[in-house]
Amino acid sequence: QWNWDVIGTLLKSPRITMRKLEETSTTKFAKRLCYFYKPSSQLFSTIELTHENVQKYSSVGSQLMHFVLTGDEGVKYLTDIILEIKENFAKICDSGSTDSSSSSHRQETFSSYAVAHTMTRDYFLFVGHLSSNLAGIELLKKTNIFNYFLLLCDQVRRRDINRLLLTSLDYSQDALCR
Repeated sequence: QWNWDVIGTLLKSPRITMRKLEETSTTKFAKRLCYFYKPSSQLFSTIELTHENVQKYSSVGSQLMHFVLTGDEGVKYLTDIILEIKENFAKICDSGSTDSSSSSHRQETFSSYAVAHTMTRDYFLFVGHLSSNLAGIELLKKTNIFNYFLLLCDQVRRRDINRLLLTSLDYSQDALCR
């Protein structure tokens, strides 16, 4: 059991940065937190939207996206998360069949069921936060996820994902998001 209020406060604190954690060799905190948010861990992504702490998980996840961008080790952790999201997007783009609500499809991270009922939908929010600053945009470019954004927008059968993607990105930066 983690104290999500304290974690949120730590991530917002100007006195604590990822770079400072790296200098003191105490990156285990950020590494464990990033692991919680990785799609493959199925910790964050499987939490039902009816859970009492969804707002805290979402808020801390958004803060984490910006926090880890301040250090090299943090960028590695965040790159792993973005690459996993991209892999899941690739599954959607490569899938020839329509999404179904069968139990095997429900277990996929970005299934229609998961997007509608679990914290999976917040991955779009996190990507949107990254698209709002230059360091985040560089990370998104480096992971080549923008290509999948375009492919996902062509997915007529997944309008849920189209809507989330289009409403989450920040279009104020002169970048590939536009």
